[in-house]
Amino acid sequence: MSMETLNRGGYPIHIGAGLLQTAPSLLQAYSGRRVTIVADGATGPLYGERLGESLRETGFICQLIVLPRGEKTKCQEMLFRLYDAFLAWEMNRGDLVIALGGGVVGDLAGYAAASFMRGIPLIQMPTTLLSQVDSAVGGKVAINLPQGKNLIGAFYLPKMVVCDTDTLQTLDGREINAGWAEIVKYGLIYDGDFFRRLKENQDGLATVIRRCLEIKNHFVSEDPLDLGSRLNLNFGHTLGHALETAGGYGELLHGEAVAIGMVEAARWGEMLGITPHCIRGEIAAILSAHGLPVEAPYNARVEEAFLRDKKGAGEKIRLVLLEDIGKTRIHSIAVEELAGLYRGGARL
Repeated sequence: MSMETLNRGGYPIHIGAGLLQTAPSLLQAYSGRRVTIVADGATGPLYGERLGESLRETGFICQLIVLPRGEKTKCQEMLFRLYDAFLAWEMNRGDLVIALGGGVVGDLAGYAAASFMRGIPLIQMPTTLLSQVDSAVGGKVAINLPQGKNLIGAFYLPKMVVCDTDTLQTLDGREINAGWAEIVKYGLIYDGDFFRRLKENQDGLATVIRRCLEIKNHFVSEDPLDLGSRLNLNFGHTLGHALETAGGYGELLHGEAVAIGMVEAARWGEMLGITPHCIRGEIAAILSAHGLPVEAPYNARVEEAFLRDKKGAGEKIRLVLLEDIGKTRIHSIAVEELAGLYRGGARL
């Protein structure tokens, strides 16, 4: 059982196979505390009960909260369900919250931990490819509103991230594909050589996960509050989040929406004279090879959603565009002009 640890983000990120089995030793410094494990309908039965038992055997006092699966769970109702569980358990700032699941569990449990009593220590244990390469690291936690994705949130760093790659074996093909959207994004925004290796399938999955985490930690360390260079991580997300919102958080997985958003962002960049025309086809080809959607018809509800985008500044939106593979530009654009780009131009 091998483990690799990254420390650049201010907290350890452990990557390896079988790490959930060694969780008590990784969490030894917190022994004796009350722990709320937050999972969903998939990860609760698969891992949550076993994790709770192993922690109790080593001195922890544990409860397991199992939430419904899916993006709709990232809502105020489920947030207050967690608060009620924390209160019933008499949790305090010396206790621990473990988010055991994908991005939905990580975001929701993370925001509950960040906001309850002004902060309870948080451990992220991501179990999907997308959450291991992206959402579990960086300290963003949030819930959705009907009007938009992640509109209520905070910056809250975990004490530790534990990426057990064995959990990826239980995912279906759609979930694995969704994770590849974020993987491809990292090559596009920062590392052209990494993107080329992805196209040629040169690296094993553990290597791919590590490189994604290195790239994300680079941006987070440089810009922890998302005021400048960290915005590059939002490539494809302006339209992607809008697609999720307009679909009621049920039609598209996050990675699927981001895949469409990245191809569309390349088209917008072409129309603005920023992105070379060859790049859009390259992006679409690698995403399609991973079973991801690359286009969606115009939808007025989607337009309304991205015009409310939280990354907006006044009457403008800061849009991440590509000057080349591995090189970005943050382009400030009037909302009316962006709406025109979305409505016009040929699709693939």
